[in-house]
Amino acid sequence: MIDVRAFAVRSMWWRSFPRTSVRCFSRQEGHIEPPRPPRFQRHRRLVSTLDPSLITPADYMDLSGRSEFIFHSGAGDSEGLRRLLYYVKRKDQYIPFPDDTHGFIYYCSQPHINPMAGSVRFRVTQDNAPSSFARGHDLLTVDGAPWQMILPQIACRPSWAWIASHLLRDGLVTDDLLSRCREVFRERGTIHPHKILFTFQSTFVAHFSSGIELVLAADTLHPLYLKNLFTTIAKGKRYAPWTGSALARFEPSTFPEYAGRRVIHLRFLKVLDPATPLVDLQTYRGRMQEPREGELFTVSHYGRLPKPWAYDIDASKSKFATAFRRLWDISEKT
Repeated sequence: MIDVRAFAVRSMWWRSFPRTSVRCFSRQEGHIEPPRPPRFQRHRRLVSTLDPSLITPADYMDLSGRSEFIFHSGAGDSEGLRRLLYYVKRKDQYIPFPDDTHGFIYYCSQPHINPMAGSVRFRVTQDNAPSSFARGHDLLTVDGAPWQMILPQIACRPSWAWIASHLLRDGLVTDDLLSRCREVFRERGTIHPHKILFTFQSTFVAHFSSGIELVLAADTLHPLYLKNLFTTIAKGKRYAPWTGSALARFEPSTFPEYAGRRVIHLRFLKVLDPATPLVDLQTYRGRMQEPREGELFTVSHYGRLPKPWAYDIDASKSKFATAFRRLWDISEKT
C-alpha cells in the first residue's frame, strides 16, 4: 500500500526548489536536459540618450525575438531600473519583437506638424554605427503602423514619468509642452497612438466590418466617428458586406472635378486582413465596393458606376466636418 502522506511530503519537497534550478535527467545516464526557458525574455539595456544626434555605439541594442526589455537611463537617480517595454500585447500575450530588430531607441520630434506629435520610436539599423541611423527605418507594428509611444501617452501616464524625465534631461521636450499634452488629453482616458490623427499623413487601422473611431489632436481634441462608413442597406436593414482590415489614411482630393473645394478621400495603404465578402457577390448590388490595397475607398450609389468616396468638409456643420476642417488647416501648414 502507498503511504499517501509520505508521497505528499516528497512532492512538496520537490516543488520547493525554484523552477529555474531544476535539472531534468533523461533515462540516458549522464545526459542533462536544459531548464525550461522563462515565460518572457527580458533584456536590460543602458541607454544614454534619446537624442538621435547624440547616440553612440553603446546605445545600440538587439531586441530580436525578445518579448520585452528593460529601459535603463543610467541617470544615477533613485528610480533605478525602469518599466518594462514590449513590442505588441494582444489580450494577455506579448508578441516578441521581429527578427532583425536591432538599432537605436530615440525620440522622433515633429514640431512642424504639432509638437504633441513627437514620439519615442525604434530605428532599425544595419550595424551599431551612429552613421547608419539615417539609412535605417522605423520599426513597425504587426498592423504596419510605427511602433511608438506618443508624447501625450508619456505625459499622461504616471508609470511613464521616467520617460518624460529622460526627454527633459536630453532637452528634447519642455515642461510647458508636457503640461500642454496633459491639458489637451486630460479627459481622454486611454490613449491609443493608432487612433490619434495629427495631420493627413497620420495612418490608422480601418476595420471593414465596423466604423472608424478616431480623434484629431489640435488645440483641442476633435472626435472623428464614422459609424456607418463601411455599411450598406438592403431590404431596410443595414449591414457590413465585408470583413477584414487595412492600414489607411484620409487625404485631400486631387480630382479636377473637385478643384477649388475641400474634399477628402480615404485610401487603403496596406491590406492587413484580406477583405472577405459576407454576401453573395453574384447578386450583391450594395454601396460599398471591395476594399483593395493602394486604392481609394470606393462606393456605388443607387446602382451607378463605382467612384471614390468623397466628403466635402465645407458642406456640413457637423462635428465630423469641423474636425476635418481643422485637420485641413493644420496640414496646409506642414
